[in-house]
Amino acid sequence: QTFSPITVPLRLARDCAMAERPAKSREGWGLFVSGLPNEVEEDDLDEAFRPFGDLTSLHLPLDRMTGFAKGYCMLEYRTHAEALAALSSMNGSKLKGKPIEVDWLCKEPQTGRDARSRSPHKGAK
Repeated sequence: QTFSPITVPLRLARDCAMAERPAKSREGWGLFVSGLPNEVEEDDLDEAFRPFGDLTSLHLPLDRMTGFAKGYCMLEYRTHAEALAALSSMNGSKLKGKPIEVDWLCKEPQTGRDARSRSPHKGAK
């Protein structure tokens, strides 16, 4: 099975979103930004997110028919601190007059005591 360049990041984003804590990706610490206006360009995103640190990658999927942005992007910072600062500052802010949502791109499943304590059978005999 082959994947287009667009389905691979979407599949990665979907799989990563099913977990609970932020996790480092191959390039660094990734963020998923949604609610973007259709007319947003990579330069707009770079300008908005660059103050928090150097971006190691930025992927803005475009609609093949219209050439406009699909309304979301994935970007990565080298360090957790940079990504956390961007997430904290930019989540709920406006870009080109439209509110955006920012969340971790990858999350790791909860393990250890925290995961076991959430069991619906806790204390059941």
